[in-house]
Amino acid sequence: MVVYIMKALETKGEKPFQYAIYEGAVKRVRPKAMTMLAITAGLLPAIYLKGVGAKVISRIAMPMLGGVVSSFLTALFVVPALYSLRRR
Repeated sequence: MVVYIMKALETKGEKPFQYAIYEGAVKRVRPKAMTMLAITAGLLPAIYLKGVGAKVISRIAMPMLGGVVSSFLTALFVVPALYSLRRR
């Protein structure tokens, strides 16, 4: 979605390329943050469970949480940087 927004702003040609990258990332901050927080809120209880099967659930929830956080950071920082490098 970030790349789609960047390409749409770039093809309009009204603003500079760097502005398209900035706007593409900024427009996705709130939806990505809300999704990350909702998933994190759902996974945190699973991480701290006690009782039967808690070890198994915790081992599943921890990598999922790491993936959600890394996906958030990648979409907001790495993708715009790579898009900028592709243009050069």
